Amino acid sequence: MNSTQNKKRIIKSHSDILTVQQAINDLYNEYKKMGYDMIRKILNAFTYRLDDGSVAIVYWDKGNIYEKVVESKGGQ
Repeated sequence: MNSTQNKKRIIKSHSDILTVQQAINDLYNEYKKMGYDMIRKILNAFTYRLDDGSVAIVYWDKGNIYEKVVESKGGQ
């Protein structure tokens, strides 16, 4: 198992619940422009494939936007 799997990291503070969806949309579009394989998007979260084939989720929870690897590939 990858040592980073199941560890979440804060990528952005965002405490305004009314604008969370727009903040997630902006990040989704930014990741897409960077060339990531975008897997799925829902209201306050999205998943994408990392360069090594792992799957990560970006989501909002209690005032922060987090990123967490949920499926690790390559056994690194």
